[in-house]
Amino acid sequence: MQELILLAGPIFPKKLVCHYDSLSEDTPGKTHLGISQIDPHLCTHLIYSYVGIGDSGSLDIIPTDIPKFQAFNALKESNPQLQTFLEVNLMLDIPALLTTITTPQGRRIFIDSTANILQTYQFDGLNIFWMNRKNYQAVNPHQFSELIEELSAKGIHLTASVSAEESVIDDSYQFQAIADKVDFFNVVTAGIDINFMSDPSDTLFQQTKSAMEYLVSKGAPKRKLIMGIAAFGRAFALTPKPDGSGLCPDKTAPLQGYFSDTPGRWAYSEVRDEISAALVIMI
Repeated sequence: MQELILLAGPIFPKKLVCHYDSLSEDTPGKTHLGISQIDPHLCTHLIYSYVGIGDSGSLDIIPTDIPKFQAFNALKESNPQLQTFLEVNLMLDIPALLTTITTPQGRRIFIDSTANILQTYQFDGLNIFWMNRKNYQAVNPHQFSELIEELSAKGIHLTASVSAEESVIDDSYQFQAIADKVDFFNVVTAGIDINFMSDPSDTLFQQTKSAMEYLVSKGAPKRKLIMGIAAFGRAFALTPKPDGSGLCPDKTAPLQGYFSDTPGRWAYSEVRDEISAALVIMI
């Protein structure tokens, strides 16, 4: 007689979190991606990226945002299980951020504004994008934790986009203080390979794996980590190796795309078009 053994344990719903760059609505030609073109059944969570903080400390909403908000949240009519989040990028205006986050009055203005915008346009929550890089050093981790705690106390459903770089993680977050206030953390691994050509032995996979492990060691719950996967590509020329044994990336000559303004970094549409027209040679 065969025996069937069932192992019971905590079950956490799978999440596929997608960011929508709102500028895509306004870009021309092949780089255009309108909100109406988004498949509402593709992702479990959609993040509208992004808005900033205005001089008054409130969310900085411009008139052209309003119809986009309405169209974005109308996607839930086709998929009622879809959750939508508005992303606030705290790094857009550091002086405004300092005024907002470092005083109780500033935080109250920001939180009340946020709650009103989310309710008015039917967002399910707020995604906070924050990395305290060396050129900012504006807000210490405790102040960021205070903001998270007060947003949560207001009943705002929170997620956060966080860095994958160890030094930035150390300067930005207190996971023990905020983990129970945030539904999940989007780990921004897109730029983790910024020096990928300088140390070929340290693969992108290993760097990403190490980043996820480091976040866990700092107190981020594994079940709340969403690893980011970028849809852009790196473009570079090849040059002969000094020993003549083959070719290697030439990091002094990044290739410019037809739309992207950062040499060496191409949008998905630019990569797709280049590949479809390219002559592929195995070397």
